[in-house]
Amino acid sequence: MQAIFKLGDQAVQTSRTFYLAGLGVAATVTSEYKKVFDQMVEKGKESKDPAEAVAEKVNGQGVVSRIKGVGEQVSNRVQDSVSYTFSRVGIPTRQEIQDLTRSVEQLTEKVQALQA
Repeated sequence: MQAIFKLGDQAVQTSRTFYLAGLGVAATVTSEYKKVFDQMVEKGKESKDPAEAVAEKVNGQGVVSRIKGVGEQVSNRVQDSVSYTFSRVGIPTRQEIQDLTRSVEQLTEKVQALQA
């Protein structure tokens, strides 16, 4: 039983030590943050924006145009696959619906013209 109490006391002492260490970290950070923050701002002003540097490098190598080309190829393949799947299931494509709508509009105009 005494071993259990000793273990509990050790756990409490260890927890207290970690708690105090955490408070020490917080106090150190609070007292030093302004100086470190100002140093980081100055270093940031001196260095070139990494995103800008990467963009310049990528653009210079024609990567952007290649990525666009691949994107268009993927988009076309997806559209073709969707159209094929729709036609297999019997669902009309967007183009077929637009063609049908245009035909109905033309017929409606002719009927209205004949009625007049």
